[in-house]
Amino acid sequence: MSLRSLIPSLPLLRRELAELASRRQTYVVRVVGAVALLSVVFLTLSSNLHSEIANRQGLSAYPGSASPGAISAAGRNRFLGIGGRIFSETVPWLFYSIQLLMPGLCCGTITMEKERNTLGILFLTRLSPLTIVLEKLCSRLVPMLTFLLLTFPVLAFVYSLGGVDTVLLLSTLGLLLCECLLYASLGILCSSWFRTTVSAFMCSYVLVAFLLLLSAAAGSGSLTPFGVWRQSFARDSAGADVIAAVSRFPGIPPGYAPVIAVLAPIVRTIPALLASAACLGLATVFLTRRAFVTGSSPLLWMFRAADRFFVWLNDETTGGIVIVRDQNVLPAFDPISWRERSKKSLGKARYLFRILTLLEIPTLAVCTLAATAGGAPGPEPLRYLLLISWLLAALIIVVKGATAISSERARETIEALLSTPLTGAQILQEKVIGMRRLMIVLAVPILTTHLTLLMTQLDRLGD
Repeated sequence: MSLRSLIPSLPLLRRELAELASRRQTYVVRVVGAVALLSVVFLTLSSNLHSEIANRQGLSAYPGSASPGAISAAGRNRFLGIGGRIFSETVPWLFYSIQLLMPGLCCGTITMEKERNTLGILFLTRLSPLTIVLEKLCSRLVPMLTFLLLTFPVLAFVYSLGGVDTVLLLSTLGLLLCECLLYASLGILCSSWFRTTVSAFMCSYVLVAFLLLLSAAAGSGSLTPFGVWRQSFARDSAGADVIAAVSRFPGIPPGYAPVIAVLAPIVRTIPALLASAACLGLATVFLTRRAFVTGSSPLLWMFRAADRFFVWLNDETTGGIVIVRDQNVLPAFDPISWRERSKKSLGKARYLFRILTLLEIPTLAVCTLAATAGGAPGPEPLRYLLLISWLLAALIIVVKGATAISSERARETIEALLSTPLTGAQILQEKVIGMRRLMIVLAVPILTTHLTLLMTQLDRLGD
C-alpha cells in the first residue's frame, strides 16, 4: 500500500478550487483586499512613527539633554517596541475582513448547485452529505486563508519592530482561524436552507449582524473569537502577562507555560466552535431535506393574505367597489418591462398602493408630531426618519436590482430572454424601467420628510 493511496482524493474540493481559480473576481478580491490591508498598515505605521519623532524632538528641546549622538541613538532605540501598537491597530482589520468576506464567500456554495440543478448529481456519487458540506467548507476556507497568508509578511515586519509577544502572535493566528470557521459555517447553513443565492446572501449577513449585536450586548464580548482576542490582549504586553499568570498555577512546569498561554485564549472559543459544529450539522440535515424545495416568496404570501383581508373589508364596507383594476393587456414594444409591471408582486398597482400606505402613514404621523411640537424636539426626529427612509429604500432597491437577473437564472428563463431580439443593454434598461413604479413609491416618504424639514426651517426663519 503506497502513501498516496492513504490521502483522500477530495473530488468536490478539487472541483471547487478549480472553479474559483478560473474566476477573475477571485484574484480581484485578493488584490483589493491586500492593497487595502497594506494601506491600513502603512498609515498606522506612519502615524506611530510621526508621533515618536515628535516625542523625540520634544525631548531634545530640553536643556541639559544628552549629546546629539546619544539623542539619535536613543531615538533609534525608541522606535523599537512600537510594533505592539501597530499590531493592536492592524489585527482588528483582519477580523473585520473575515466578518465581511466570509459569509459572502460561503452563502452560494450549495445554492449554486440548486440553481444549476446539479445538486441531485452530487447525491448520485459516493459522497455523503457530511462530506459534501465539509468539502464545500474547505473550498471556501482556502481562499480566505490565502488572503490571510498575504498578511504574514506584514505581521512579520511588525513583529520585528518589537512589542509583540510570541504568545500574542500565535494566539492571534489561532483566533483568526476560529473566526473563519464560525462565519463560514453560518454561510454554509444559510446556503443549505435557502433556494437562491440572493436569499442566502441576505440571511447570512443578517445572522452576522445579529451575532455581533448579541456579542456586544452580552458585555463579556467572548461570544466570538474577536471578542476573545479583545479581552485577552487588551494591552501590548498581554502575551507576557498571560505567561506570568499561567506560571503562577501550581503543578505547571515553567517550560509548558508558553504553550498553555497560547492555547488559553483558543480554549475560550469553545462556545463559538460548538456553534460552528452545530451550524455544519444543521447544514448536513438541510442539504438533503431542502435540496429540491420549490420556490415560495414570503412577500407574495403576505400580499395574498393582505388581498384576502382587503377584499373582505371592501365587500363589507363599500359593497365590492374596485377603483384600480389590473389590466391584462399584451405588451406593444416593451415586453420585459411589461412583465415586471404586470406579473411581479412589486410591480402591480394595488400592491404598490398598499406599500405606499404602509410607509406613508407612519411618515405623516412622525412629520405631524415634529411640526406641531412647538420646536422643542427640533428637526432631529425628522432627520432620523429621513435616514431610516433612505436606508429602507436603498435596501429594497438594491435587493430588487440584485435579483433582477439572478431570479431569471433561478427560474431557468434566462435562456428565453437571451433568445429574444434584444441586446443585453436593452434587457437591463427594461428591467430598470419596470422598477420605476417601486422607486416612485419609495420616494414619496422621503419627499414628505424633506418637505416637512423645509417647512420647519422656513417657519423658524420667519420667527
